[in-house]
Amino acid sequence: MKFFVNGEPLEYTGGRDEDGMIDWIETKLEVSTTEVEDVETLQELREEHRVLGFWYGETDHPFHEIVDFVSKGFDTIPFFTTSNTDVADYLNLELN
Repeated sequence: MKFFVNGEPLEYTGGRDEDGMIDWIETKLEVSTTEVEDVETLQELREEHRVLGFWYGETDHPFHEIVDFVSKGFDTIPFFTTSNTDVADYLNLELN
């Protein structure tokens, strides 16, 4: 089974029963990135997750949509975005 996002296929990695399939599809339909608005939240996330994906930029930037698409291909790695300069400074991120 394949799931398509903007015409691009994602390999199905969910359960083989009805509930597993529905859960996986519902997860893929949700926005898969979460906005981090402050350093305290970032610190909590870093304690909770061993690995995380992160992007710094405005939410209306075209790359924001690409990051969300890419994140849908990872079921076990959470992806986050921020437009907060304090968070970016904490992570030593720069706008390109």
